[in-house]
Amino acid sequence: MKTLRLLLKHEMISLEPNSYNTDSSSATVVLRGTVTQNLVGLDRDMNFVPELAESWTVEDDHRVFRFRIRKGVRFHNGTPLDPAKIVWNYRRLFDTLSNSLLGRDYEGLLRVDQTGSDEVTFRFDRPNIPFLHNVAWRSHIVDDVLTQPVGTGPFKVVEWKRGSHLILEKFSDYWERGLPKADRLEIAWAPDSEDCLRRVRAGEADIVESVPAKAAAALEAENVLKCLAVTSPRKTVVAFNCKAGPFSDLRMRQAVAHAVDRTGLIKALLGSHGHLVESVLPESEPWTIPLKGLAYDPDAAARLVREAGYEDGIDVKAFMTNVAPVPKAAAMIADALRPIGIRLHLQGFDDPPWWPYVYLAGDWQIAFQGASARPHIHTLFSRDLVSDGPVNPGGFSNARLDEVVSQARQTSDLARQKELYAEAQRVIFDQTAILPLYAADVFAGHKPSVTGFKPHPLGYLDLRNVE
Repeated sequence: MKTLRLLLKHEMISLEPNSYNTDSSSATVVLRGTVTQNLVGLDRDMNFVPELAESWTVEDDHRVFRFRIRKGVRFHNGTPLDPAKIVWNYRRLFDTLSNSLLGRDYEGLLRVDQTGSDEVTFRFDRPNIPFLHNVAWRSHIVDDVLTQPVGTGPFKVVEWKRGSHLILEKFSDYWERGLPKADRLEIAWAPDSEDCLRRVRAGEADIVESVPAKAAAALEAENVLKCLAVTSPRKTVVAFNCKAGPFSDLRMRQAVAHAVDRTGLIKALLGSHGHLVESVLPESEPWTIPLKGLAYDPDAAARLVREAGYEDGIDVKAFMTNVAPVPKAAAMIADALRPIGIRLHLQGFDDPPWWPYVYLAGDWQIAFQGASARPHIHTLFSRDLVSDGPVNPGGFSNARLDEVVSQARQTSDLARQKELYAEAQRVIFDQTAILPLYAADVFAGHKPSVTGFKPHPLGYLDLRNVE
C-alpha cells in the first residue's frame, strides 16, 4: 500500500463541510480538493479549472451563471452526483440551521435551480463579479447524509482520532481514472515549530504543510526535505477592538503602528520568505496599490499615547493564536510597546479553539491573527473589513468603505473595479483599521523520495498525482 504521511499545522474542530466550524484554513486544507470538490477550482496560477462542472457560462453582466454538470461522478457512499445535489448544497448555505458563514460569499443570490438534466443555474439580483472565485474556494459539494464529509474527492475519511491522527483512503470509484496515485493518507499535526522540526528530522512526515522558514536551508542541506515556496496573499495582522476602549481612538492605533519595527520583525522571524504589507494585500497581488506606512518612530508613538490621554500608560488584554511564528511576533511587539506605555498582557490559545471561537467571540483589545488567503479582494473586504462582515470582530466601521465595496462587487468594468478597490484600501490604511505585520510565502516541504507535489497559493493540498 502506498501511504503518504502528512504533517499539518493544526487540527480542525470539525469536518462537516460548509459549517461554521469548517470555515477555516485547517479544515479547508483537508476538505477542499482532497475529500470534497465543487463546480470549479483554481489552479496554482489562480486560473479557473473544471471540476464537477464540465463547462459554464456567465450571462447578463454576471447576474446569471450556468453550469453543465459532469456525468459519471459518485459520492464516497456510492450515490451518483446530479444537479439536484448541487442545488441542495447551495440552498443549505442560507438555511440558519446550517450555521454557515458562506452565505455572505454569495450575497444577492435570488435562486439556484436545476434547469436541465445536467444543468444548474444561479441567478443574482445584481452583478456578482467574485462569484466563481468563491465557488472555487471554501464551499463543498457533499451528499445529503447525516454523517459527513461524504464528498466526491480522490480520498475519503475513514478514521479520525482527535489529538492524534486522521486517516484518509483512496476512493476506488473516483471519476478521474488512474488517480489518485497514493492509497492512503496519514495526517498528524504540529503547531509548534520545534515539534515540527523534531518530527521532520525523525522521518515522520513525507509532506509538511508549513516548514519553519528559518530552518528550510538547514533541512535542505541535511537532505531531509525539499522546500518549496509560493507567494500567497495570506498575512499576519494586529487586529484592534475598534468598538470600545483605547483602540477606538485612531491615535492609539497609530501609536502601535509607529512603535513596531516591522522590517526587523520580518528579518528575525521569516528572513527572505516574509514580505512587508502596507495595504490589505502584499505588493505581489494585482489589486494592491502603493502605500507608505507609518514610519518606525517610538517618539511619535509615545506622543500619540499621551495625546490620547494615557500619560500613565495602559494595560491591554492581548490574545493570540499559538501557531508559530505568531507567539514570537507577539512577544517582540509587546517589548516594543512597553516603553510607550502600552502594556500587553498576552494570552495564547491553541487553534482550535482560537479560530473561530476565541478570535470571533473573545474579549480582547488587541489580537494577533494569521489571516488566511482569500480568493478575491472582494471576499477579503466583505468578510473581514466592512461594518457587518462576519469575521470583523474588531468592529471597524466606515460608511464610505461599505458603499465602495458594494459598488465594486457590482461593476464588471475592470478599470472602475480597480478605482473602487483602491479607494477601499486607502480607507483601511488611513484609519489604521488593522496593522498588517507581514505576508509569508506558502512554504511547504516534501521528502526527496516524494514526487508530484507542489504547494498552492491558497494553501490547498492537491495530492492526486503525488506518490
